Amino acid sequence: MAESEEGEALIEFIIMTAVMIVPLIFLVSALASVQAAAYASQETAVSAAIMAGQGGDADQIAAGAHLVAQDFRTEVAQLEISCGACEIGDVVTVKATVTPVFPLVPAIGNLRSTITVPVSSVSRSIITVKAPQ
Repeated sequence: MAESEEGEALIEFIIMTAVMIVPLIFLVSALASVQAAAYASQETAVSAAIMAGQGGDADQIAAGAHLVAQDFRTEVAQLEISCGACEIGDVVTVKATVTPVFPLVPAIGNLRSTITVPVSSVSRSIITVKAPQ
């Protein structure tokens, strides 16, 4: 009877390892995507606030935010810029929202847009140069 069970432990080990490792790899890569989105949203908000404080117009700020988020392989879902009277010395507030793309999630139908974790960051800067009208 011992001869018929020879090698079964190795097969069971390989199958159980595959069953446990594949979800673990997915979980780690999903967490890495969320962390990259957190870095991207923070850096996007800071860069956009600095550009707005130095007199950048909305197109320049949006283009700069897109380039910063592209470094982290994410896209800016929303960029909100607000200030009081927008005069020199006022504070400009920028809120950047980034949605990470999860690996191994197919782009079939709207599955990729259904599984989302939006990450937001807020940054403030003092306006030093008046933006051109």
